[in-house]
Amino acid sequence: MHALAETDLLFAAPSALSRPIAKRLGLVTVPLPLSIPEVPVAAAWHDRFDGDPGHQWFRERVCEILRARLLEPQATASSS
Repeated sequence: MHALAETDLLFAAPSALSRPIAKRLGLVTVPLPLSIPEVPVAAAWHDRFDGDPGHQWFRERVCEILRARLLEPQATASSS
């Protein structure tokens, strides 16, 4: 998004992830004018890190944070 701030290009991303950064960079956010299918989110790592306790801990934290941020708008919308 830092590179985006230096251009006249556009970028599509989940607003829960992009809005805080966009605001700091002076970028404008608008909803997409069309519906798009849900995009799966996945992570990959080398097999040698599968059993590494530090790597497992890090993967779990990343998943928790992303899950909370990506599901936040849906939870807000369904509760109103």
